[in-house]
Amino acid sequence: MKKTIYSLDPWRQLLLAANRRYLEFISTIEEDKAGTDKLNKISQPVEENDCNYRGFNFFDPQDEKLFESLVSGEFNISGFQNKDLRRRLSDRNSGQISRTMTRLRVHGLIKKGWPPTSTTSPHSANRSSPSA
Repeated sequence: MKKTIYSLDPWRQLLLAANRRYLEFISTIEEDKAGTDKLNKISQPVEENDCNYRGFNFFDPQDEKLFESLVSGEFNISGFQNKDLRRRLSDRNSGQISRTMTRLRVHGLIKKGWPPTSTTSPHSANRSSPSA
C-alpha cells in the first residue's frame, strides 16, 4: 500500500483492525493468580490412602528432568509406561519410576489410561497420559 495522503483511510482501517486484534488477544490472557495457585497446589504434599506424597520442586534437578521428559511431546498420542520413563530417567529404577508416576497421578498431573475405550489401541491400553 502506498504511503500517500490518499491512502490514509485504508491505513486507518488496517491499523484499527490490528489494534482490535491485539486488544482481543490481551483480553484472553489470564491473570497470573490462576497459574500461581496451580503451582502452589502441586508443590504441596498430598496424602492418599494413608500414604504421603511430596510435592514437586521445579528447581530440583530430578524433578526438572522428569518434567522435561514428560513435555517432550513423545507421549502425547499414546501416553507412556514405566519402561518409557526408565529409558529417559536412567538414574532411577522401576520402583522409583512407579512411585514417581503415582506422585504425578495423585497431584493430578497425569491420569491412568484404564479402562480402554474403543479409540485406545490394545498396545496403549494401560499407558498413562498427561492430563489436560
